[in-house]
Amino acid sequence: MQAGKLRHRAELQRQDETSDGAGGVTLAWVKERDIWCHIRSISGVQKMESMRRESSISHEITVRYADDVDTTKRIVYNGKAFNLDAVWDPDEIGERLEIIASTGVPT
Repeated sequence: MQAGKLRHRAELQRQDETSDGAGGVTLAWVKERDIWCHIRSISGVQKMESMRRESSISHEITVRYADDVDTTKRIVYNGKAFNLDAVWDPDEIGERLEIIASTGVPT
């Protein structure tokens, strides 16, 4: 894989539980590490639900292979959060991961 194709520097984030002081927990996204990737839009959808417009855009993201990238995480680039819907190693040689991600939907 050519490093030049991975031109977007983003954050890999995970959800973390912290005590809310009242016996419960609060979930927050925290930075795990920086990640270089290539992000491209592949489709978009708009719909009306409960008298409001909702839209989501699907993206394909390519990153170097890493064991810690999975669907429990998200990638944030330029303030936009990408929810990881599917992660796989297309060549099964541990070189890169292909990710289908969505934006514009609740996280």
